Amino acid sequence: MKLLVVLSRFPYPLEKGDQLRAYHQIKALSAFYELHLFCVNDRPVPAAHLQALIPYCASVCVGTTGGWFSRLGQVLRFWRQGRPLQCAYFYSRRTKRRFDRYYARVAPDLLLSQLVRTMPYTADKPVFKILDYQDVFSYGMYKRYQVARGLRRWVFRYEYHALLRAEKRAFSQYDLCTIISEQDRDALPLDHAQQMRVRIWRNGVDTDYFKPVPPPTDRMFDIVFAGNMGYQPNEDAAEYLVQRLQPALAQQGLSVDMLLAGTSPTYIVRRLASDTVTVTGWIRDMREAYASGLMLVAPMRLGTGMQNKLLEAMACGLPCIASEIAVRGLGDFGDCPVQAVPLSFDNDRVPELLVETVGRYLADAALRAELGRQGRAFVLKYYSWSAQAANLKTWTDGFVFSGSRLG
Repeated sequence: MKLLVVLSRFPYPLEKGDQLRAYHQIKALSAFYELHLFCVNDRPVPAAHLQALIPYCASVCVGTTGGWFSRLGQVLRFWRQGRPLQCAYFYSRRTKRRFDRYYARVAPDLLLSQLVRTMPYTADKPVFKILDYQDVFSYGMYKRYQVARGLRRWVFRYEYHALLRAEKRAFSQYDLCTIISEQDRDALPLDHAQQMRVRIWRNGVDTDYFKPVPPPTDRMFDIVFAGNMGYQPNEDAAEYLVQRLQPALAQQGLSVDMLLAGTSPTYIVRRLASDTVTVTGWIRDMREAYASGLMLVAPMRLGTGMQNKLLEAMACGLPCIASEIAVRGLGDFGDCPVQAVPLSFDNDRVPELLVETVGRYLADAALRAELGRQGRAFVLKYYSWSAQAANLKTWTDGFVFSGSRLG
């Protein structure tokens, strides 16, 4: 059976959350389907990156989004139509024609469209279609709009409402919709009955790769935070760690060294660097970052979805502390060993629970080791890419040729 996967960006290297999710989904789904891949990308894909997908794909086709002048035209056109600007950013008419030809040549039995960004390419196709929302983009945009100022506030407000409309429309245009967590499903702009028809398709972790490794011989850090540092929710969390948590710990007599590890740090993140804060930029092997810390702290206040940083850190045996919004993304499992802390923009004080927990972890190596062991066991129990791919196969079996929606 042929499965055509459509992405808004090439899934390699694994620098961003949607790339990581797509790459491992493709790898796992290739065990069940003859898999064909269409990607939109803002530049030609290097041959080495293409080679990373060849073992799992019967064919790969890439369409580029065009230059900035072309993108500006698309943005204006989508804005006049009340459609999401991020859909415009990833769309070009030339690439749509290229996709239509590729679709006709592949003649798939199933189509998997990742993110609402790909809807302009796939929504019109007469085949059993799956839309992977991944996250609730509208909810994340709402939270950004609430704290933005000036022009950014106007843009985020427009995008929030446009994404609401797109997410509602997706439910009616696709035969099956999936999402990353219960938290995200419950935030979709749908009624309760519709939300319950959206299937939970969790992320997984490559536990053969992400596993405890010996710590590096050079500098060790008390606190590690990892992720795409060009992503505003991560930028906000990095600022919180350095400007709020570090001073609060110092008031308790705790001097901590922090590592902010991840690709594309913004100017705001780069200026956080100091004698006690290291900003790495891109890292070839994230396991080294996890191994160099005593704990991972993820004070996320923006964004939704599952935090891959928590899964990877737990798989590497690192104890984790995170905001409630980040922990909820892991699912409703009673044995989750991540310490959840309430954080919000409404309270300037650093929660005592956060300061107390960090202090307790710093002081007790045996506790850190036990929580690290529990974290890896949790990931092994619940987060397997192959099991998640098998879920999709189960959901679609029997419905592909029936002409019915899966609910």
